[in-house]
Amino acid sequence: MKRSLFSFVVFLSLLLPLAATESFGAYDLGTKDMVIGAGVTTVSKPTRSKTVNITAPATLSQSDTEYVLQNDIVASGTAFTIKGSNITLNLNGHTVTYGNSGSSSAYGVYVDGYARSNIAVVNGKIVQGNGSCSGQSGTGTNCNPIYAYETFSMEIGGVDISYRAADTHGIYLQWGKDASIHHSSIQDLGTKVTDRHQGIDAIRAVGVTNAKVHHSIVKTRQVGIRVGTNGEIYNNEVTINSQVTNSVGVSLQTGSAHHNKVYGYGVHPIAFWPDHDAKVYSNYAEVQNTKSGSEYGDTGAACLRMTWGTGDNSEIMY
Repeated sequence: MKRSLFSFVVFLSLLLPLAATESFGAYDLGTKDMVIGAGVTTVSKPTRSKTVNITAPATLSQSDTEYVLQNDIVASGTAFTIKGSNITLNLNGHTVTYGNSGSSSAYGVYVDGYARSNIAVVNGKIVQGNGSCSGQSGTGTNCNPIYAYETFSMEIGGVDISYRAADTHGIYLQWGKDASIHHSSIQDLGTKVTDRHQGIDAIRAVGVTNAKVHHSIVKTRQVGIRVGTNGEIYNNEVTINSQVTNSVGVSLQTGSAHHNKVYGYGVHPIAFWPDHDAKVYSNYAEVQNTKSGSEYGDTGAACLRMTWGTGDNSEIMY
C-alpha cells in the first residue's frame, strides 16, 4: 500500500472540503521522473473517401474529405474555416501562421456552425503571426489557434501550437461531446489577463462532455487544461507561468486526472482543482509562489484546492 500519490515540494498546501475523501490504495506513486510520454507525435488520421490538396487559406466544406496541406501558409486573418462534418484537416507537417496583419479577429482553425461532427485537425504547427488581434475579455474568443462552437467527436492530435494574444484561450471547444486532444504541444506565450474570474485557458473544453486530454505538453499564463463533465486528463506535462491569483494547471468538473506532472511559478499557482465526483491520483506537483500579485500580494501556492463547498463525492488518493 503506497502512502503518497502526490509528490510535494515546498510552499504547497492541500485544501480539502469535508465532502471529499482521502484514500490510500493500490495506485502508482506520482513522481518527478515517471515516464508519461507527453509531446508532439505524428498521429493516425480518420479514413475519408476523398482527398483534396490545399495550398492556401481556405474554407473546408466537403463532407467525408481529408484536406491535405502541401506547404507552409501565412494568413493575414483566419487560415482555415471548417463548415461541415466528417472533415479532416491534415497539416501534413507544415506550419500555419494566422493573424499575420491587422487587429481584426483571426483564427488558425475556426469550426463554424452548430453540431459539427467527426472533425479532425492533425499533424502540423499552428502559430500566431505578427498582427495585433486580441481576445475578447469575458469570452476568450477572437484570436484562438483553434476554436469550435459545438462539435461531436472532434480530434486534435500531433499539433504544435503557439500564441500570445491578450485574453485568449488556445484550443477552445465551447460545447459538444466526445472530444480528444492528444500528443500535442500548446504554448501560451502571452501574459495579459484582464479578468481572472473568466479564466484564460491553454486548453478549454469545459462545456464538452467526455473530453479527453492526454500525452500533451502545455504552458499557460493562467489555466492549463480545463474540462467539463466526465472528463479525463492524463499523461500531460503542464507549466503555469501564473500572472494572477488562482491560476490552475489541471481543472475538471467531474471525471479523473492522473499521471500528470504540473509545475507552477508566479502568482498563486495551484496544481489541481477538481470540482465534484472526481478522482485525482498518481500525479506529481511542484508549485511555488514566486511573485506578489496586485490583488492579494503574496498568497502562496497549492498542490490541490477545492473550496466553497465543492468536492462532493470526490476521491483524492495520496
